[in-house]
Amino acid sequence: APQGYRACATSGSWVLYQHERSSRCFLGDPCSPSTPAIEVPCRYDPSDDTGDGRVSMRFCQDDTFLTWPLKKMVVCSPHLVVATSAYNGPLKIACFWPSNETVDPATLLWSEGDYSHDHQHHDWDDDWDFTYTDIAFHHGKVFALSLTENLYAFDLAIKEMSLSQTRSRVEHAIKEGPAAAVDYHNHHLVTSSDEQKLLMVQWRIPLREDRTKFHHRMMDLQVFEADLRKGRWSEVKDLGGQALFVGQTGSRALAVGGLSDQMFQGNHVFLLGDDWARLHPTRPWCKCFDCKKLCYNAPSYCVYDIMSRVASLVSLGGGHCSIESPEMAWFFPSG
Repeated sequence: APQGYRACATSGSWVLYQHERSSRCFLGDPCSPSTPAIEVPCRYDPSDDTGDGRVSMRFCQDDTFLTWPLKKMVVCSPHLVVATSAYNGPLKIACFWPSNETVDPATLLWSEGDYSHDHQHHDWDDDWDFTYTDIAFHHGKVFALSLTENLYAFDLAIKEMSLSQTRSRVEHAIKEGPAAAVDYHNHHLVTSSDEQKLLMVQWRIPLREDRTKFHHRMMDLQVFEADLRKGRWSEVKDLGGQALFVGQTGSRALAVGGLSDQMFQGNHVFLLGDDWARLHPTRPWCKCFDCKKLCYNAPSYCVYDIMSRVASLVSLGGGHCSIESPEMAWFFPSG
């Protein structure tokens, strides 16, 4: 981190830094020092118990200033940052339009954005169709995926701050899930490595009663492509030379066909170890798997082979991390 700042979280190829004296938060690209940092209306609260911390978004509702845990940020352009809140917060899609002018940091706030929705008068709080589990920026639009695998496309102003005054449009791009035989508890959106397709990764750890049905696999994972023209999901059974890295704060598809490393080959999906661990303690341990590799006190990740449907876990340390239960996140260098 730059002198006087601490690194709080990652968001794709961006890092969220907190200025230690003022507590102001900035998004910066450590691989491109010439890229201007973006000040965002966030707050970082370190935890005395774990040594880790939590990032919150700051907004105003009913003339009251509030904060809410932030789940994910996406930098669409230097003029627009979009975020989702954790725990089905008040702001479904939070927008922030950075300014090139000097402003009072206290006036920086997230807003819900000036967009129209087909279900404007619907009770969003009681409908999983409008509880977003992930967002992604693809072909100039912000796509939001609901828990019911509905897909919404937000056409927001991303070029100039003045355009934020125009009314943006929301399209219900896919109105139903892919009719999977089981319920999935984890969903991720990711753009393909050639930037042409929008993919959805869904995975779960089977319950005990499902073990025979799933041939004793320790997890079930599927990848779908969003067919935006026909408004439906199409299953992808071969990723070719792509490897998908998915997580709560950012996901990326990489072309790895030419790499000699046997682990980093195409048709593999990489998940963070703590995402896996959030569900695993409530599931029976698989007898054929070395679960000791799953260590909260060391970075780890799960690798799922699309073709063989075999999962394996990799630990990057011996469990001597000084932080108890650290948060894990992918970081994707720009360029």
